[in-house]
Amino acid sequence: MNKVDSGLKEKMFLTKNEIKEFLQPVENISEDDAHTIIKRYVASIEGNFLSWMAGASISSRSVISRFAADENLWVELRDDHPSMLRKFAKCCNAEPDRSDFQYVHNEVMKIRSLVGELSGIKNITLMAVLENTSAAFVPYLSELAKKIGCDDLTYTDVHGEADIDHANQFLEALTDEQNLGYKNSSDDIDQTIRIVIDFMKKIFVL
Repeated sequence: MNKVDSGLKEKMFLTKNEIKEFLQPVENISEDDAHTIIKRYVASIEGNFLSWMAGASISSRSVISRFAADENLWVELRDDHPSMLRKFAKCCNAEPDRSDFQYVHNEVMKIRSLVGELSGIKNITLMAVLENTSAAFVPYLSELAKKIGCDDLTYTDVHGEADIDHANQFLEALTDEQNLGYKNSSDDIDQTIRIVIDFMKKIFVL
């Protein structure tokens, strides 16, 4: 494994902590609010994550970055993670409706627009942030699901285990990607991190 840039490690650490700080304690969340959060998460992720990862693959300059994105895509498709997430939503009685899609629309569109720039540094940052911060929000989703009686935690169990490796993989990828001729890589990374934090706030903050 190539050395991961210490500055990137620090940024991901701070980003994960910022997300942890706005996740309300599960004991303070009502069952209705738990349903709402899960519905917003599903509305945001189920139909988008694969295309965002594909954008990272086709826009990356680094061989390491492309491998990371392609390997993750392979796992997502092989194990049908969108269906896994939908089953989780059904078990939670939290399938999203029109109002949930409308609520997260602006933040989702900001990420779609970012991915559509086909900037390797931005798209690999997007994936690195989502994978690294999943250590904060995936266990939280699991606890919300338990609170409302869901007994099928396959989605959160799988992502809780796999995303540790994926998080490290994308940190290595981002370290390599930023050294491949981008004029404003630091600014691009910071901008993308802020977009993802705002996206997460829209989902998890009631």
